[in-house]
Amino acid sequence: MKTWITTLILFFSVLIVTELKAQTCYVPDVQYYEWNAQKNTLPRFVVACLQQEGLTKKEENASTHRGFVIFLGQTSKGIYAIEGGQASDAVENTAGFAKLTFTPFQGARQVFLLYNNQPMEQLTEQAILKKLWKLHKDGVYQVNDLMPINFIQNPDINKQNLQLANSIQWMYKITNSKKQISILWNLQAKSSMCWCNYQWKVSKKAL
Repeated sequence: MKTWITTLILFFSVLIVTELKAQTCYVPDVQYYEWNAQKNTLPRFVVACLQQEGLTKKEENASTHRGFVIFLGQTSKGIYAIEGGQASDAVENTAGFAKLTFTPFQGARQVFLLYNNQPMEQLTEQAILKKLWKLHKDGVYQVNDLMPINFIQNPDINKQNLQLANSIQWMYKITNSKKQISILWNLQAKSSMCWCNYQWKVSKKAL
């Protein structure tokens, strides 16, 4: 009997400690940007957005977002975007990730890493420009082929009250009626001990 009681106490002790250590992750704040070909070159526009999101050291009153999407444009085959943000909320604005992606209406995605787990104060404008111009030179994206994107932002992500991260299935949606498909972007937040980890998930849904 005493052994059974001891085991039960240990079980609930472990359960309580686990609950205390686990971080509750809410819907992360996100920001979107749209490239306008009339305003700037694509690489420099991307750098300007990244500067707002922590590429350079920020003033104390400036704010970054947990995640961001830069919608670059679409072709008849798919969507070009930059997907990025902070790796976690463990330490504010010290490490981030960003990648250029091509999400086709049919077929597998292409992902080109710009930086990952990068101390943001060490990231230079020249490094990003060099990668983007190389991707352009290699034919990964062609500026003249990119057309504006019509997307929908999920109104639920702007609610003032806190919502659990798993309550939101998508943040941005692009629908192509000719291809009979929607592409959904969602910044997932997953608990890891005392902090939340962030990662973009892009999925497709048939109409």
